[in-house]
Amino acid sequence: MSLLFDGVYESELDGVWSVKADLIHYILMRENLLPETVVMVGDRKHDIIRAKHHHITTIGVTYGYGTEQELQTHGADFIAHSPDEIANFIIYSS
Repeated sequence: MSLLFDGVYESELDGVWSVKADLIHYILMRENLLPETVVMVGDRKHDIIRAKHHHITTIGVTYGYGTEQELQTHGADFIAHSPDEIANFIIYSS
């Protein structure tokens, strides 16, 4: 795929994987990942809630559609205000 990604996953136009918790479960199983080795980066509460459902560390980003308050309210472990900040949080959470 590329030097940085082994795969890209998203809900399909036909509705497959439209339930984010199911998509996350599928990715964990397909890629043989342990939740404690994964970080979810998301811009809305739905990303945080579904990742927390699977005990995944979360980074809420304020440069998307959600607000910092929304991300904090739903328990984001870290808040990033720019893409550059994400790497620091990933290193910190490892």
